[in-house]
Amino acid sequence: MRDHLLMTHLAMEPIVISLYRNVARVHPVFKLLIPHVRYTIAINTIGRRGLIGQGGLADQVLAIGGGGHIDLIMKSYREFDFNSLKLPLALAKQGVMNTSDLPGYYYRDDALKLWVAIKSFVEDVVDVYYRSDDDVEKDEEIQDWIAEVHDIGLPQHGHEGEVDHHVPQAIKSISDLVELLTTIIFTCSCEHAAQNFGQFDYYSFYPNAPMLMRQQPPREKRKTCIDDLPKTLGHTSHVCAQIATVWLLSKFSEDEVRNGH
Repeated sequence: MRDHLLMTHLAMEPIVISLYRNVARVHPVFKLLIPHVRYTIAINTIGRRGLIGQGGLADQVLAIGGGGHIDLIMKSYREFDFNSLKLPLALAKQGVMNTSDLPGYYYRDDALKLWVAIKSFVEDVVDVYYRSDDDVEKDEEIQDWIAEVHDIGLPQHGHEGEVDHHVPQAIKSISDLVELLTTIIFTCSCEHAAQNFGQFDYYSFYPNAPMLMRQQPPREKRKTCIDDLPKTLGHTSHVCAQIATVWLLSKFSEDEVRNGH
């Protein structure tokens, strides 16, 4: 709910909506971003109707369905920090950047290579159109875009415990623009792929990751046996619904275009 749905779908939607509202189709930033966000609004609309909406798949397959999943999303948004989408900062905050201390962390190793490649490409494109930081500050379309995201798209509601979301109010330099665009592209492509496309492999064997259980967790060791397992796992209908859901979510688009192609 948090890392996949909120971070790579719901948090990206207002950014995409504001992009359409404020930035011309011929603008280089629009052209740079649109291949990575072209289906964000459509997928989220379908998801609100069929996945997280009342009576949707979340209600059928999640133990916290029936409203608890919405509460979890709202709680996660109160704790949402836009900087957590910036891969190097996120890894450093988690303390996993040192390859000597944590060798074989393949997500970190592969994702950082992709982050660097995306950032290099973004820098090359941005450098063609912006000669100075002043050029960025004077780009009204870009400034209106990020201001609307800050004020309306990803605002702070003032709820108790809500943190500063660190969404920028303005883009003041070329480096700020590059970092923002890199973050959006990485989140909508690489991070989403890491969160989404492995779901069928992980969840399709139901005992590996049941989304609901019909018995309380055991409170004492060595008090359960194999006969307790079928009583604890979901009914056949729950199992089928979970497998069908993750199969659908893990499918690639028919016109999928991979990064670098």
